[in-house]
Amino acid sequence: IAPGLLVGLISRIIGAGFLGGLIGGYVAGWAAMLVIAYVKVPKWAAGLMPTLIIPFLASLIAGLFMFYVLGGPIAAGTVWLTGYMKTLDTSQKFLYGMIIGVLASVDYGGAINKTVFAFVLALQAEGINEPITVLILASMVTPMGYTLAYFLGKLVHKNIYTPLEVETLKTAFPMGLVEITEGSLPIVLNDLWRSVVATGVGGAVGGGLSMLWGADSKIPASGLFAVPTMSRPWAFIVALIIGSVVTALVYLILKKPVSATDLQEEKEEEDLNLKDLKISD
Repeated sequence: IAPGLLVGLISRIIGAGFLGGLIGGYVAGWAAMLVIAYVKVPKWAAGLMPTLIIPFLASLIAGLFMFYVLGGPIAAGTVWLTGYMKTLDTSQKFLYGMIIGVLASVDYGGAINKTVFAFVLALQAEGINEPITVLILASMVTPMGYTLAYFLGKLVHKNIYTPLEVETLKTAFPMGLVEITEGSLPIVLNDLWRSVVATGVGGAVGGGLSMLWGADSKIPASGLFAVPTMSRPWAFIVALIIGSVVTALVYLILKKPVSATDLQEEKEEEDLNLKDLKISD
């Protein structure tokens, strides 16, 4: 904790910002591991290692490295990146919105999403709110798009969901409204590549439009609860609807209809009653 706190303060002082603090956290952790691995003390001082020696030496190493080596380039990079993002033209905004939308959506809250989140959160710390709004939107298009695909499937008489998946939608949709994508995973894992394609296309279109129209959430998460903080809430809502419709259409087109055999097998599983099981003596 002590080395991490120190590099965070140094990042703020030298202008490295959130990104400097994020990278500095890794530096602090590595410094602590080096001290643990290579610093040996007499037995009588072993008790001081976790309370004094490790925090002191790790803070000293990480702090000096951050201040004299790493901090300057990160601060310069942050200034350049902030200035660059503020000068994007129309086509560039749409392109970057598409890229963020795809990367933030295709692994459904996994490692790629979290990496993108760290990047866009660093931009928000510098006053650029549009990229993180794209991430919020991209995390919502999957559950909303899949739910919409169910109703569109009814209109065109194409049944793409099993009864169990329909029950999953009843949970996934409200979770999606508050930016929790994971409720859709039971459906995604049943047909992974079609799900990824539909999600990626919808996230790209919705993200590109959100960035282009300047949707700007002032908070980094929470789905529809972030809308009141935006200066252009209509841009977010319209982009979200369009992205969800695109996801629904692509998924509906790619997905194979549920066969009668699959429905029958699932019905037989549902009919299994544990009360009918008997244990003989």
